[in-house]
Amino acid sequence: MSDAAATSPSASMTGWGRFRRNRQACLGGAFLLAMAIASGVALPWSLAWFDVENLATGVRHAPSVKSVTPEEPLDRAVGNVPTALKPLGSVMRGAASWLGHDELGRSLVFRLALGLIVSLAVAAGATATALILGTLWGATAGLLGGRTDLLLMRVVDVLYGLPYILMVILMKVALTRPLTAALGGRTRYADLVILFLAIGSVSWLTMARVVRGLVMSLRHEGFVEASRAMGAGPVWIFRRHMLPNLVGPVAAYASLVVPQAMLQEAFLSFLGIGVQPPLPSLGRLAADGVQAINPFVGFWWLLVFPCGLLALMLVALNGVGEGLREALDPRSTRKMLA
Repeated sequence: MSDAAATSPSASMTGWGRFRRNRQACLGGAFLLAMAIASGVALPWSLAWFDVENLATGVRHAPSVKSVTPEEPLDRAVGNVPTALKPLGSVMRGAASWLGHDELGRSLVFRLALGLIVSLAVAAGATATALILGTLWGATAGLLGGRTDLLLMRVVDVLYGLPYILMVILMKVALTRPLTAALGGRTRYADLVILFLAIGSVSWLTMARVVRGLVMSLRHEGFVEASRAMGAGPVWIFRRHMLPNLVGPVAAYASLVVPQAMLQEAFLSFLGIGVQPPLPSLGRLAADGVQAINPFVGFWWLLVFPCGLLALMLVALNGVGEGLREALDPRSTRKMLA
């Protein structure tokens, strides 16, 4: 391959072009963008109205295009909405009944909108934790090698053997009180921090193994051997030569960790040890929907909408992650440019 080909615009756009040709990745990205915009637009009202109860007339009311929620309980919570957005309150009030109401008369539209943001925030925090810990741990093990590599990877093997639920419960017991005190008594935020730390504390193990394998393969490349022969230290070699080659694979793997973390959050919230009520998440809403199903009356909307949105989000995230993996895979780039 010539130098002109390596620096041509087509070569630099190979990854982006490969991502655009992946129909599943493009559809997933469009769906995620649409959900992010919708949740962001509704966020002021979601924060103000997600816990507004209407026990008189709205208890487990089925989906309706006409508003069944009286204006009075919503108006009492409108003080949390910015003044510039209050003119849109009538429009949002009309949307409050589109997906029905739960057992306390709370609008499922606003609870789903806020729950989606909470689930994505927990997944993003867990992914960031896994990315930082896994990259540092795996790079240290692969770069130093020898006894250091043996010790660090045995720690990973031991953590792999611990029950996942037990680790989450232990972290929740140990960290709830100090984090709540550090956050000024805000238990809801402490639960969220503990949740993404617990998920990230497990997800980084696979990340560490992936990074270690990549670093060990790069250690024997000619440019690394040349830098080591010239007296360069391991930190300089990692920062100068290895880190740029790790960005693509690590970013692609991190994009696949997001749906896994989101599914783990839903599972933990479903079990009751994740996001705590009244704060909603997709898993928390699905658990509430299961409790509302009984042999006599089926409040189907409380289960169908949270589970359907969760399934669509997971499919979209996996599609985007797979597209990024193919687009950022340096081996695929070499094959196309050969």
